[in-house]
Amino acid sequence: VSTQSTGKQWYQRRVRGQGSGYNKVLQFPRDVSIENYVLLRPDFTDVQEELSICGWMKFYRTDGNRYWFSYATGRIDNQIIFGDSANGQHFLNDQMPGSAEDFATFTWHQTCFTWSSASQYEELYLNGQKITEEFTPAGSKVPTNGTLVLGQEQDSLGGGFDLGQTFGGEIYRLQILKKEAVC
Repeated sequence: VSTQSTGKQWYQRRVRGQGSGYNKVLQFPRDVSIENYVLLRPDFTDVQEELSICGWMKFYRTDGNRYWFSYATGRIDNQIIFGDSANGQHFLNDQMPGSAEDFATFTWHQTCFTWSSASQYEELYLNGQKITEEFTPAGSKVPTNGTLVLGQEQDSLGGGFDLGQTFGGEIYRLQILKKEAVC
């Protein structure tokens, strides 16, 4: 597909089954470096009581310590973290119970995490299958004024990166929703 704009020709790559949208992937290099990350300061006000984080991940390396999603606040650095092992997931600074599921390298994996303060229930899905679930304390809320980092795990707000926790891989269609998704 091409369009004309001020004399320049622009190309859009469409992938069959993707409708009219772009096929864009956030790619983190295979080479280990603490310099490869995306830092965001999202307003999580609307997701304090209900939240879903869903997307597709491809890992170039896995050893149980590679984190692709890290949300930290000034008070707690592991508010929400997701990594390359079912045992490496944290929500509200509490490690989620694990399972035997780990992420194979160079393979796309669909991950979806859902939580609702009203139900006091969190669930983690891998490729459409629930791999872990847990109750959360009554009155729990996702803290606001935090920093979201993709590609690294924060040991301090917006930094404190560890070379051994660097993510190498791809993230596709990452969605942070203000509702409890049905996975």
